[in-house]
Amino acid sequence: MAYRDGPQGFGGWLIFLVVIYCVLTPLAELFAIIDLVAGPTSDILRPIVSNWSLFVGTYMALIALELGMLWFMGYRLAKVHSPRTVRIALVIIWINTLVMPPMGLALISIFTGSAYLPLLSGTFAEAPAELIRPAVWAVIWTLYFFNSRRVANTYREGADEEGLEEVFT
Repeated sequence: MAYRDGPQGFGGWLIFLVVIYCVLTPLAELFAIIDLVAGPTSDILRPIVSNWSLFVGTYMALIALELGMLWFMGYRLAKVHSPRTVRIALVIIWINTLVMPPMGLALISIFTGSAYLPLLSGTFAEAPAELIRPAVWAVIWTLYFFNSRRVANTYREGADEEGLEEVFT
């Protein structure tokens, strides 16, 4: 539902969301890759991973997939102002929350020969915030998209087509 008054356009909290997901997340993933290749995680995993180079390559491909989705979301939010953009952003946020972390653990499970469920429960027991925090962020952003006047005014039906008649007249 679009409002007659209120903020409009790509700004405010939308910019904050894009900075979090499209700038800070890639930086965090870069540090995760460095840790995996040359840090303490490397010292732990390297002796028990059956094929280290394949594991690192697959892990990096998983991160590339995640970053590609996040950058696509950022591009859509900044440039394509339609209701479909909001749906795409929410799907990507929830995939990033519910699918990508278990896939990373599945990758570790496959390459180390460890059982998946004990690995998942061990991760949750050691660092529950690592699994809960993304879900809290996803809920907050979902509520924001559903309740924000800026989102309602910016990503409404026909918002991208305004001004097309001026171009073609």
